[in-house]
Amino acid sequence: MTTLYLVRHGETDWNREGRVQGHADTPLNATGRAQAKAFASRIVDVALEVAFSSDSRRAYETARIILADRRLPIATMQDLRERFLGRWEGRLVTDLPASEPEAWRAWLERPRDWAPHGGETEVELERRVAGALENIVETCTGQNVLVVSHGGAIRVALRHLVGREVHDVANCFAHIVDVDSERRTLVGELSCGIDGV
Repeated sequence: MTTLYLVRHGETDWNREGRVQGHADTPLNATGRAQAKAFASRIVDVALEVAFSSDSRRAYETARIILADRRLPIATMQDLRERFLGRWEGRLVTDLPASEPEAWRAWLERPRDWAPHGGETEVELERRVAGALENIVETCTGQNVLVVSHGGAIRVALRHLVGREVHDVANCFAHIVDVDSERRTLVGELSCGIDGV
């Protein structure tokens, strides 16, 4: 049995401000670092054997804090990044409906196949993230695996792995998925215990 601990990164200032992040390489803020430390204490008894992270700074920093007391290397994977959101990145989400009404309407009405301004569709994101996870599952059979990624990436990961639709993933929140040759099962969820925005 392979167990995946799919963890969203800790809070950033852009999370707090309501800005679109995507591929923008934003760091954790003080709350995000505290969330990662708190999450580490929640899984202190889990025998993690392998660790992967998105190559985005906020994800890698989260993984590094979670694993601070363990001698476990972190393999970074570009395919675990958040969805690329083109020129929306850095913008306040609350500004988009008024400043770009047609694009915002397309975002709401065609969530799977529309990409903002040269960005990535959700279908493309899911294909990328699913490929990364299948590679991890294939190479880490029978191990407990930490995977630190992003809200959108984890949403499509859960759709791919267990057919579950999740609308929001909190910072430093984990979905735990068991994988064997017969099935993939969501077996648990774990919060860091510190609320962000």
